[in-house]
Amino acid sequence: MGVYRIRVSTGSSLFAGSNNQVQLWLVGQHGEAALGERLRLERGKEMEFQADVKEYLGPLLFVKMRKKHLLQDDAWFCNWISVQGPGAGGEEFRFPCYRWVEGNGVLSLPEGTGRSLVEDPQGLFKKHREEELEERRKLYRWGNWKDGLILNVAAANLGDLPLDERFLEDKRIDFETSLAIGPCVIWKVIRKDVPSN
Repeated sequence: MGVYRIRVSTGSSLFAGSNNQVQLWLVGQHGEAALGERLRLERGKEMEFQADVKEYLGPLLFVKMRKKHLLQDDAWFCNWISVQGPGAGGEEFRFPCYRWVEGNGVLSLPEGTGRSLVEDPQGLFKKHREEELEERRKLYRWGNWKDGLILNVAAANLGDLPLDERFLEDKRIDFETSLAIGPCVIWKVIRKDVPSN
């Protein structure tokens, strides 16, 4: 019950923004509220808006989000989401993300303050953590290309790795440019050091 101020921060790497729409839900100890906002997020920017929530949520526990693609799935790098309320004097909660959001699934971000089992009487954080661990077990698997050697990540090529584990696009471009220019620079240095007859 009341007005919440929501801020969403997008990363500053090359393709961090997205043309896809993002929908948010606030999940509190006593209820959940869908925010009718469909965000369009730009690289390196913070977006702020207010939402009037009719239900009493209690202390906020999670922010849920779903990225809905229109023509193509355009990954988005979310830094964090901040929610203050209800009202201007309400407490501010920070929900860290710091990862790429892709696909149509619902992503649940827990509030950033660590909690013990005593502070989680409904078991919501424990359930969230178990679901997250199961998802990561499916995502990160070990492969074995020869018995007796160190295990490698089970991926045939770079595209098989999760987006969060690859180089950021701007870092990849820097690396490939250095790889292409490097031999030319070395050749120029060698030519200067060799005395001409």
